[in-house]
Amino acid sequence: MTNSKRKGAKNERGVSHLFADWTGYEFARTPQSGGLHWQKKITTGDIVCIDEKHMAEFTLSIECKFHEDLDFSHLIDGTMGKNTNKIIHFWDQCTTDSVKVKKIPCLFMRRNGMKADSHFVAIPTMFYTLLALDKPEYGMKYGVVFYSSKSLKLAIMNSEDFFDIPYDEFHKIAQAFKANYLFKKLVKKHGK
Repeated sequence: MTNSKRKGAKNERGVSHLFADWTGYEFARTPQSGGLHWQKKITTGDIVCIDEKHMAEFTLSIECKFHEDLDFSHLIDGTMGKNTNKIIHFWDQCTTDSVKVKKIPCLFMRRNGMKADSHFVAIPTMFYTLLALDKPEYGMKYGVVFYSSKSLKLAIMNSEDFFDIPYDEFHKIAQAFKANYLFKKLVKKHGK
């Protein structure tokens, strides 16, 4: 296994543990090369809930990326195309996968030098707005970056801030978002 694949697998295992700690349910890396033993309708992304009581209810399609050259300036630089701008490429992959299973796209990104268990988390801006993570009770430590273009609207935050919201509350808001016309609009826009 190459070093980059090893780092990617380690990152996915780490994110699985973060979600298990946060939700109280079991998570795992999505098996590669056709070794799936879960229902295909819930197995897009890199991390899935494997708890039988919650797997169908879990609302996120989680994509994990570890990239040494993660550069947010590419989002507003204008000289980088979609294929060379890693963040937009990652988000497109995440969104395409999430639409297949009608779940909310959630992208965990990490680069070299970040402290342990720390990631950048991207979610749709309209979902972030409903979560209201800027409420004082969540104590947003790092803040949020909003990216908006003709075709994308996403909020990027630190994983510590993301996991500060109690999971039960997060889950209720996520279920309401999925039932809302805004999510249906997102699915229609990115569906093939």
